[in-house]
Amino acid sequence: MASFGAKFVGPEGYEVRRPLGEAVAFERVRPVRSIPSFQGQGNNPGFYWAATMGEHVEFESWLKRDEAMALDFDAEVIAFAAQPFWLFWPHADRMRSHVPDFFARRADGVGVVIDCRPAEKVRARDEEAFAATVRPGGLVGQNLEDVPAEAAARAREWERHVVEVETGPPLGAEPGTHPRPEYDPATTTVREREAAKAAELSAVGVATSAITVQRMRARYRSDGLRGLIDGRLLRASSATGRADARVVEAIREASNPCPAMFAANKAVAR
Repeated sequence: MASFGAKFVGPEGYEVRRPLGEAVAFERVRPVRSIPSFQGQGNNPGFYWAATMGEHVEFESWLKRDEAMALDFDAEVIAFAAQPFWLFWPHADRMRSHVPDFFARRADGVGVVIDCRPAEKVRARDEEAFAATVRPGGLVGQNLEDVPAEAAARAREWERHVVEVETGPPLGAEPGTHPRPEYDPATTTVREREAAKAAELSAVGVATSAITVQRMRARYRSDGLRGLIDGRLLRASSATGRADARVVEAIREASNPCPAMFAANKAVAR
């Protein structure tokens, strides 16, 4: 975490840079960068009126507008912001930076960082940036006191495997650590890394398929460490809340906003 930094617009309108992990209400910040709008551009930027916060949220394309709509209809989301911060992290001998599309705050206090891009347009460089939003987030504030110790241990073990597949270096690795060859994003595809992880686990007696690894990656992106817990062990919560479940489901099915959505969950003090 100490190697990651965030730059955002503070309450007084000035840019503030802090180590990632400090308590910041990113769901209430102004956009850290402006979205260009000009005649003839290929995307369609604009503003969406979010009833959740009672204010406009800027979007960069219709794809991201649809994701803003999905967040607005999600009963678990209490606030969200677009273009919330610059994320900085070390890579090789230089610093990389990336601005996520959205930051959403859930009712349980967990924050979700969302990047939204069509799968066919995700390049290797994009994958690295999206994975960086996962890497700092998983362990922070993920309280597992309400689940059995054995289940919590399994979740943390899966987290270690998922992060290696996502980012290359294992969880907690020092900046500059080189990934093992079979998990190097520079030379392998994510499907190859999933297959390598399934083979690795199966070789030590934990029968695992690449589909299982893919499913665990999706759950980690959606709900962080807690997403790796068997759902039957967690307290059930309503998925509809303010909105009719049929409305929420219809919007998600119709828009399918983010087929390549990478999310990192980070609990930040309210």
